[in-house]
Formats: sequence, structure tokens, C-alpha cells
Amino acid sequence: MVILDRRLDERARAGEPVNVALVGSGFMGRAVARRLVATTGLRLVAVANRTLAAAEAALADAGADASRTAVTTDAKAVCREASVDVVIEATGAIDHGAQVALEATASTSC
Repeated sequence: MVILDRRLDERARAGEPVNVALVGSGFMGRAVARRLVATTGLRLVAVANRTLAAAEAALADAGADASRTAVTTDAKAVCREASVDVVIEATGAIDHGAQVALEATASTSC
């Protein structure tokens, strides 16, 4: 973890944090959002959820800057967004989660 923490610190100092999108803002998604917001070098740039109110509540609970974070019901859109470096799937729904994971991996340039 020390190497990862050091690299994230370097990215933060350089003004190049890792842009993270979160899909799902239930119990697990809220916990992930809180951790993302508290971690140097990571920037929560989008939250996708079936209901916008739940996504907005997760942002508020995490203390995120809502004006800098996109909120949507379209999980595929955050997977396809070029500025997103990492997609975290936290829906808890196996079928939907698998579709999100497939979309995220299909949208990468790896």
C-alpha cells in the first residue's frame, strides 16, 4: 500500500488524480464513495444509480463536491466516458453488475 499511496500522492500534487466513476449508491456504493472522497489522488467524477436521489444522497453523505461530480441513471454513459479512468461497480445486482463490468471493459483502450 505504501507504493500505491505514494503514487496517488504524486498524482494529486501533479494535479492529475485518478478519475473514478461509481455505479451503484446503495449500502456498498455509499461506503465506496466515502472512501474515494477521503483518498488523496482519487477524484469521484460520476455516480450512476437507478434513482438520481440515491446518487445525490451518496454524494452528500460522502461530503463530495456535487458541483464537480456528474450524477446520472445511465451506467453505460459513465463506462463510455473517456475522462473516466476507473469504474467501480457497486450495485449488488449480479446481472446489472455484469453488464456494467462488460461495458466498462469494452470501452477501454487496453
